[in-house]
Amino acid sequence: MDVNFAATYNLQLSAGVAFYDAKLTENYCGFTDENGNPVTDCADPEAPSGTRLPVTAEFKGNLNARYTFDWKDYEPFIQGSVVYEGRRTSDLRILEREILGDMPSYTMFDLSAGIRKDSWTLNLYVKNLFDERAEFNRFTMCAVTVCGASGLVPEYPNGQVYTVAGQPRTIGLRFSQEF
Repeated sequence: MDVNFAATYNLQLSAGVAFYDAKLTENYCGFTDENGNPVTDCADPEAPSGTRLPVTAEFKGNLNARYTFDWKDYEPFIQGSVVYEGRRTSDLRILEREILGDMPSYTMFDLSAGIRKDSWTLNLYVKNLFDERAEFNRFTMCAVTVCGASGLVPEYPNGQVYTVAGQPRTIGLRFSQEF
């Protein structure tokens, strides 16, 4: 669901929310039959019916506020936004999911301020203001049960699980011009 609201001539507000009930409706056995169709009837499924789908939080949301005003021949603005994503898993299969662990929820804040005139804009911004260590994915470079498992590879006694992390706090100045 998306909502955009012009609260005043100068203040624009927007919000978005998403609720997911993303679950398997049948067992995932991990193999197909001779015709290439997934097999869903097995004694020990890798993910039973009702298992939540990976990388899908139950809730995601965002808020954005932008205030612009006139000052001489310029249009200054300030903007703030917040994004939230709930806890997720990174694998569908139960055993692999336990090895990789859950990706925690995160909340990220961005701020920007700038000025616009005619076709150019100058914008000072801070992305990920509070330097949240958001995790977008977890994976291994080989089978999760080999590379991710503790004690199997001597060089990595706790397993070798990689994390795709969100952008750290970034402060920047952007100039743009429309042609």
